Amino acid sequence: MRDRQGRFAGLLLVVLLVISPCLLAGQQRQQIAPARKSDSSAVDESGRKIRVQHGELPKENFQIAGVDLASNEEALKQAARILGPVKVRATGDAADADERACYCSADKSDKTRLYFHRGEVSPWFVLSSTTPVSERKDICRPSSNVTRNISTASGLHLGLTEGEMIAILGLPTSRSHKAGTGRDFMDYEFETKKRDSPQELARAHQEHPGMSERELEDDDYGYYDLGEAIKAEFLNNALIELAVYWTGTT
Repeated sequence: MRDRQGRFAGLLLVVLLVISPCLLAGQQRQQIAPARKSDSSAVDESGRKIRVQHGELPKENFQIAGVDLASNEEALKQAARILGPVKVRATGDAADADERACYCSADKSDKTRLYFHRGEVSPWFVLSSTTPVSERKDICRPSSNVTRNISTASGLHLGLTEGEMIAILGLPTSRSHKAGTGRDFMDYEFETKKRDSPQELARAHQEHPGMSERELEDDDYGYYDLGEAIKAEFLNNALIELAVYWTGTT
């Protein structure tokens, strides 16, 4: 009887040792930033309701290959000046309008691509190790600056694990898994209100000379709404596509 109990206990221990890491991995994969009262909601491009965190991410996440999405200079112009001019492809219309410039690695064995986009109100870039079907007609300019090792100023690059991305950005706003493809997704969604630069504030005073600074503030002059999003796609726990968005609207 004792031998049976001993064998059962031993078998149970082995099962627990095998299952526990899997359970822990599953729990870790579902970790997201805790909900807060300051959170809000929005609707994404697919019509799905999403949670948005109050706050902002470090500006280094929006800088890549010398191009800064938050710069006063338009992103496609920056890219043309730094990486070289390229034929811009336009698709969509009105709110769905998209103009994009594509840059690829000069090494033909390296499939890395870097896209800079200009939408109706916001710029964004996409760093990818694959070519989406919708973008296979794009003419990409080879650049020695676009390689497998290219990264944002904050250190985001292809091949990162989910844990490494969390170490840079913190816990994501949401996570999901697509069973059919085996791919995992992490999304970061932030928004906040920001004060304009001294130059913009001076311009507001010039446009409204009869208003005091307090009155300008009460009417939201000198402020803008900042929206930020980072969307990451992983395959076998390695980052294969990174999309980074920055929007500043008055």
